[in-house]
Amino acid sequence: MKNNKTILKKFSLLLVLVMGTILFTGCTGNASSTVTENAQNTEQKQAETVTPKIVASTSWTALLAKTAGVEDVTILAPVDMKHPNEYDFKPSDIEKVNDASTVIYSEYEPFMKQILEAADVPEEEQLVVVTENTPEALHTQIMNIAQKTGTTAVAEQAMKEIDSTFEAVRAETAKLDTQSKRVVAQAYMVPVAKALGYEVIGEFGPAEVTPTQAAELAALKPALIIDNLHFPQGAEISSIADRPVIELRNYPETSEQTLVQLIQDNAKKLGLTLAD
Repeated sequence: MKNNKTILKKFSLLLVLVMGTILFTGCTGNASSTVTENAQNTEQKQAETVTPKIVASTSWTALLAKTAGVEDVTILAPVDMKHPNEYDFKPSDIEKVNDASTVIYSEYEPFMKQILEAADVPEEEQLVVVTENTPEALHTQIMNIAQKTGTTAVAEQAMKEIDSTFEAVRAETAKLDTQSKRVVAQAYMVPVAKALGYEVIGEFGPAEVTPTQAAELAALKPALIIDNLHFPQGAEISSIADRPVIELRNYPETSEQTLVQLIQDNAKKLGLTLAD
């Protein structure tokens, strides 16, 4: 009888130890799993909240970034400035540049040179772009931005639309007679005029246009004068030649205007009819 009680006591003790081990293992396993899951969730949330901060010097460089697929861009020079290149920057602009993951600008912008001298921006976070609204230049600059920001798929699709827009404009220009396509253009608009299908027979600027130069260009008898809205210089040529002067844009009119809309608006100013 005593042996039976002893055996039963030992069995009960063994059962308690086994159950305790199972419960302890289960608890520590769940705790470890919970800690791991919490750590993973925290890392995921941090990855979701940390987004690149893109700062662009002007609405033009910002337009290139947006076309490349960057959704949120901080613009330094006011969008409504007629000549953003002359922007007088503020101390807060230096802070914005310092906080940026990528700063997009053009080398000819004097205010950006001053900002970068005052700011602490590593060279790898600076992206210099060439601003020229022609198919070739746009392809290069937009894809460069897209490769840096990881938005190449969006950029490639955007370039297809831009290419088809230029093709549509040139198709309309081709309907004009030879004389109607002969133009005199402001220096910064020469590449644009050619990209839209016009023949540039003379150019002026960016230096001041002298009376002699104006008379010489007027004597070429252009169909019209293509001027730069942001830096107009062709009024005297237009007056002497008795030909219309059309001011085209390089910078977008608003922060919402797309590159395709900008190209289309310039074409419409030239009197070209585009299908909606």
